[in-house]
Amino acid sequence: MFPQVFTVITYNTWVAVLVLVINSVSTLTLCFSDQIIIMGSLALGNYFQIFNDRMITHKGKKLTSDQWKTLRVDYTRLCNLARLLNDYLCHLLCVSLILHLYIICVELHQGVV
Repeated sequence: MFPQVFTVITYNTWVAVLVLVINSVSTLTLCFSDQIIIMGSLALGNYFQIFNDRMITHKGKKLTSDQWKTLRVDYTRLCNLARLLNDYLCHLLCVSLILHLYIICVELHQGVV
């Protein structure tokens, strides 16, 4: 399954099993990180949609200062959450992109050879 490994070291059944386990674990890790990116982005989008729906219900109405304060605080919290999620997910997204490009290059190389 991984001929490039066995060009460096001699073939052994235990080494082949180890390579297969490492490949499975790395694939699951890659899928898990992609799921974290997707779920975090969807959750943040849903929070903004809920806030937008709340704003639409208040459209054209005269609000008290306490209601405005609640809306401003909620919006500030959403912006802080978006900033925090961006700070954490941007690095994970970059690593995920690089890993996907590496996998594509390896697949292309194996297809050519």
